[in-house]
Amino acid sequence: MRTFRFALIVALAFSLAACCACRRSRSAVPLQGTEWALSQLYGTPVPSDNYRVTLAEDGRISGIGDCNRFTGTYTQDGSSLKIADNLASTRMMCLNQAQEDKFLGMLREIDSYNIDGSHLMLIAHGDVMGIFEAIPALVAEPAR
Repeated sequence: MRTFRFALIVALAFSLAACCACRRSRSAVPLQGTEWALSQLYGTPVPSDNYRVTLAEDGRISGIGDCNRFTGTYTQDGSSLKIADNLASTRMMCLNQAQEDKFLGMLREIDSYNIDGSHLMLIAHGDVMGIFEAIPALVAEPAR
């Protein structure tokens, strides 16, 4: 009876693990072409809607921090992701300049990423530095 129970638990665990992998691969949002909104920075929730990032297929990254826009380049191979250190940014004075500086610094230090459904995790040295949520694309209304 114990052997049967153990085999049943193992079979259930494998089927659940397989199901999770299928769900992720089918519903994962693509890294490139998606607008990503920052929800956590170094494990702390970000209450602002301003922090956004978009990675284009041509290797360009663009976005906005607290109030400044930025642009630059990145390289991606498999799950590795490296954003160039020379991000160009506007220089307006922001109310939360310290957080914007942390955000841009985080982008420069990441070395990989992971996407789980509609969440993008930017990782440096195995630690999650930032978590983003995909912003749904606007659907155009049909002409009448």
